[in-house]
Amino acid sequence: MKTEKSLFNEKLIDACSLSSKIIFDGTYHKSGIKGAVTTAYLRESAAEKLCCIANSLPPEMMIKIFDAWRPYEVQLELYRRYFFDISTKAKNQNLSVRALHKLAQEFVSFPDKSKTLSYVHSSGGAVDLTIVYKNGKSVNMGTEFDDFTERSHTDFFSTDTNIGKNRQFLKSIMQEQGFTNLESEWWHYDFGDIFWSQKTGNEVIYSSIFELNSSVIKEAK
Repeated sequence: MKTEKSLFNEKLIDACSLSSKIIFDGTYHKSGIKGAVTTAYLRESAAEKLCCIANSLPPEMMIKIFDAWRPYEVQLELYRRYFFDISTKAKNQNLSVRALHKLAQEFVSFPDKSKTLSYVHSSGGAVDLTIVYKNGKSVNMGTEFDDFTERSHTDFFSTDTNIGKNRQFLKSIMQEQGFTNLESEWWHYDFGDIFWSQKTGNEVIYSSIFELNSSVIKEAK
């Protein structure tokens, strides 16, 4: 499949503006991380696909976005925090700094501004999300967002369990619109970025955007 050239330069748009069935949790902003955005920015096509997914859900269900496009300074802070956390664990005390960085990057990518394809949340095609009911209750996915353990692996729970079925339901509706899942994180989905490219064999569509400015944002109509 050849990538549509017209998608390469798509701007970021507020995904929540496209459907009343998409809400933004703003997890990192609420936790006080400097620079965290209060808007669920995604590239136009990714946002439109997510809108189709949300509108196809049963009336009582909605999509809740934890995080979408992420600024450089936020990614750097998340990496620093996770690196510090694992470096202080007793089981990791004998690891070298290099080994610790390798371990940290299993869950949190190191941001590199020298690359046109850096951490996937800079692309505008990566999104962290779940399904919630309109009363605010979350569909049971077995762990919280950013639970960096084996329990967060999408297929950790058997499909014979409710949690396993819920995760597979989310995966199926996202895949129907062309998103791919990061197997280690049930909440993480990609379209047009490097993870998506590796899974589908298609050319990467979206390069990194590290900071917001008027040239990269499209105002919703």
